[in-house]
Amino acid sequence: MKRILIIFSLLLCVFAKAQDDIHYYADPTSPEMFAMLHPGMHYRQLKYLYNANNYVPMYDDGHSPFWCGLASAVIPGLGECLNGEFLRGLGKTATIAACYWLAVLYAAGVDEYHEAPHEDILSTTFLLGALTTYIWSIVDAVNIAKVKNMYRRDLQLLGIADVDLYPSLGTFVYASGMVPTAGFTLALTF
Repeated sequence: MKRILIIFSLLLCVFAKAQDDIHYYADPTSPEMFAMLHPGMHYRQLKYLYNANNYVPMYDDGHSPFWCGLASAVIPGLGECLNGEFLRGLGKTATIAACYWLAVLYAAGVDEYHEAPHEDILSTTFLLGALTTYIWSIVDAVNIAKVKNMYRRDLQLLGIADVDLYPSLGTFVYASGMVPTAGFTLALTF
């Protein structure tokens, strides 16, 4: 048993070291960073370029870590959605909903004809899974906001502009009433 624990611990240390080697944080003024940065990058790419612990708040930050964390505390996954990571946020919302639903299902008993063994253990496990994902959602929303703010600053520092085209819906007021309008919005960020 001791050998298995020692081998497992060594493999865990090697794996953790390999994961640390993946994360590199480049100088934003270096040519390598300029070559890596482009508009429209997602958090899954940015987390290897930026360390959220190096974040320093500034008055013109586009994403507020506090408000994104609070949004994820109220509705899990909303903070990620506010940061532009929609699939990530919806995935966490769905995971929490599924874990909670399964916990309630096992707490009430699967049904009166088929009893699941260890219903209380399964219910507690799913509740812990929902709680863990809930806390992860809050922390992740804060980290995404910090990393996206650093990314936005570097894009501005390097002079890279971003052009986006969004669909837009609205109303136009005439003297005779309001008319719904549809079109596109061209957004230029520099």
